[in-house]
Amino acid sequence: MIAVNRVRPFTQSRRFVLTKVGETLYRSAVGSYFAVIKYQGKQHRHCLKTKDREIARKKLAEYRQQLQGHPAADNAALSFGQLSSQWLEATRVYLKPSPVKRREWLIAALAPYFQTAVRNITKAHVEQWA
Repeated sequence: MIAVNRVRPFTQSRRFVLTKVGETLYRSAVGSYFAVIKYQGKQHRHCLKTKDREIARKKLAEYRQQLQGHPAADNAALSFGQLSSQWLEATRVYLKPSPVKRREWLIAALAPYFQTAVRNITKAHVEQWA
């Protein structure tokens, strides 16, 4: 089935046109900048919500970092207790008080066994806990 627009039969196509202005940086006809990044086999388009090119370049770098998940690499240097506390704070809003208390208790019980950085936790640490 082909959709026909009878209200505006002779108007220009409603296709969204982006002009390439840099590596993965595009500008729309209105002047707004967009990031178009291929990551893990998919194309991600993101409006950078600016009309200034320098700001767009900075926001493009931030979006690329967010997309690739580099902030998680910083978490590898944290200890088990610090990382689990961050995780609990992030998930606390979705839980009722009882599961929060249970998870706090579990974290407190596990923390003495995993006092090293998360990236350094080995099978030996897990076996010592078990």
